Amino acid sequence: MGKFRSWETALKFLGYLILALTPIMLFGLLSLFLLHVHNETFVDQYIIFNCNWGNLVQTIKGIGLIIIAINFLAVINRTIVG
Repeated sequence: MGKFRSWETALKFLGYLILALTPIMLFGLLSLFLLHVHNETFVDQYIIFNCNWGNLVQTIKGIGLIIIAINFLAVINRTIVG
């Protein structure tokens, strides 16, 4: 692994990171809203099986974190390798 070549590169990296994370966060929020409003059957079964909304939220967060990690590694690779 190399170091950032300059502050400009570091700021560009942060910009790419924010751009990578924003759609994922918005999709997660939209998904929760739509699942709550439409009261889908599979969501009801999930909540009944797992007893609360917290587990559903944790599952969505877990999937989101995996996607974030993949995007993060891709951004680091693109920034450092160039």
